Amino acid sequence: MKNPSKTYVIITTAAFAVMFVVLNFFPRSTFSERERRDLAHFPEFGSANLTDGSYTRDISHWYSDSEPFRDGFLNVSENFNHYKGVSISTGDGEQITFVSGGGSIEDPGLLAGTDDEDEDIDSVSIASKNDTISTADTTATKKSTPSKNTATTDTSSANYSKTNSGVMLVGKEPNVRAMMCFGCTAAYVKKFTNAVNAYHDAFPDVNIWVMPIPLSIEFYCPEEAKKLNWPQKPCFDAVKKNLADGVHYVDIYTTMQEHKDEGIYLRTDHHWAPLGGFYASEVFAKAADVPFPSMEEGYTTKVVHGFVGTMYGYSHSLAVKRSPEDFVYYYPNTEFTTYVTAYDLDEDFKISKMHSERKGAYFAKFKDGSSGAYCTFMGSDKQITRVMTSANNGRRIIILKDSFGNTIPSCLFYSFEEVHVIDYRYFTLNMKKYVADHKITDILFANNITFCVTGHAGKAYIRFLTQGAGGASKEKTEKKDTLQEKSVEPDTTSTTK
Repeated sequence: MKNPSKTYVIITTAAFAVMFVVLNFFPRSTFSERERRDLAHFPEFGSANLTDGSYTRDISHWYSDSEPFRDGFLNVSENFNHYKGVSISTGDGEQITFVSGGGSIEDPGLLAGTDDEDEDIDSVSIASKNDTISTADTTATKKSTPSKNTATTDTSSANYSKTNSGVMLVGKEPNVRAMMCFGCTAAYVKKFTNAVNAYHDAFPDVNIWVMPIPLSIEFYCPEEAKKLNWPQKPCFDAVKKNLADGVHYVDIYTTMQEHKDEGIYLRTDHHWAPLGGFYASEVFAKAADVPFPSMEEGYTTKVVHGFVGTMYGYSHSLAVKRSPEDFVYYYPNTEFTTYVTAYDLDEDFKISKMHSERKGAYFAKFKDGSSGAYCTFMGSDKQITRVMTSANNGRRIIILKDSFGNTIPSCLFYSFEEVHVIDYRYFTLNMKKYVADHKITDILFANNITFCVTGHAGKAYIRFLTQGAGGASKEKTEKKDTLQEKSVEPDTTSTTK
C-alpha cells in the first residue's frame, strides 16, 4: 500500500458518509422490540417549549432515541460487550465474569415519589450507572467506603475488575447466575432505623416488624471474587443494633443461608425467587404468632418457563440471555379479594394522579418466555394494594416494601384478615390516618438491604407520617385500569373469590 494515510482517510470518510446517510435519510425507528417500548416522537413546536429550551432538548432526544435500525445497533453493541468482560476461572473450573452495564438495584425512574437525591447516596451507592467502586487494599480488611468515580484497582491475586453496575456473572451457559455486586457499609443504616423507630413512637399500640432482605451475591459469590464484594452481614447486624426497644427484628439472613441451595434467588433477575419470599414469610409468621400453612397444604405451584429477568438488561450479556430459568410461584388456596389504588406518573416519573380504589387482580398471568414474570404479584409497584382474606383473626398488616417485598404478601393471606401493601416510592396519603382508618395491628418493613443502608426509603417513610394527600387527585376514571402492564392479563386460571 503506497499511501496508507490516504487510504485511511478515504475509508474513514466513507464510513462517516454512510452513517450520515443512514442516520439522516433512512426511516426512523418508532418501536423497539428489544426494549419493548415506544421510541421518542418528534416534538410539537410551541412558543412555550421554544422559550424554555425543551423543544431543542426534545429534538436531540428524538434524534438519538429513534435512530434507524436501533435494535440492530443494540444487538451489535451487545455482542461486543459479551466479549469484553473480564473473566477468570476458579480452581474447580467455575467461570467468573465482571461486565460493565447500566442500572442500579431498582429500575431507573422508579424512585419517583421520593425526595431529591439523598446527600449520602454518593458514598454508599450500589455502583449505579457511571460509577465504579474502589477495591484498594483488597488484601486486607476494607477500611474506606466505596465512593463515586473512584478508580478501579486490580487485586494482587487476579485481574478482577468491577465496573459501572458491578455485575458479576458466575458459571457458564445455560446456567449462568448474574448478580449485582454490593457496595455499601453498615455506617449508614441510621436513616432507615430512625424511620422505623419513629413508627414505633407514632404507633405504640401497633406491632412494628423489620425484616431486611439479603441480595443474592451474599450467598453465591465465589471465594475468589469476595475481595471485590462488600459483605452484607454487618449491615444486618447494624440494623438490629440500632432498633429501639420494642421493635421486632425478623432474622431471615440465617434462613436464606440455610436454604441457599434450593433456588431461593433467581439467576437472571436481581430479585429473590418466590421460594425465598415464602421461607421469609414463614419465619415472620412464626415470630408474629399467626397461622401459616405448609406449601403442600396451602398453595398451588405455578410456573412461567423460559424466564430471563432484569439482569440481562443490566449486564447486556448474551450468556444471561442464553440461560433462561423457570419462574415458580405459589398461589394461595384461600378466599381473598383484592382492591387497588393506582397511581399515574408523568414523564418525569413523578406521581401525577391517584385513582379511586377499585377491585383488581392480585396475580397477573404471564406467558412462557416473558421477561416480566416477577410482576406476577400485583402487576405493578405503582399502587396501594389492599387484600381482604378469610383469616378473620383481627390481625391487619401493612407491608412497607420495595420490589423485593412483592413476593411476601400473598404468603400471608392465611395469616392476616387484611393485608395492605405500600411501596415506599408510591404513597401520597397520611400514614397516621391510614393506620387509624384501617385499624392496623402490624407494620412490617420488608426492604432489601440496599435500602436499609441508603437514605431513600427511610426519608420516604418519615415523610409518610406527616404528608397529606400530596396533591394526588382521586378523580374517577372510566379508562381501563392502569394497574398492569400492556402485556399482562389477570390470572383467570385461579380466580380470587
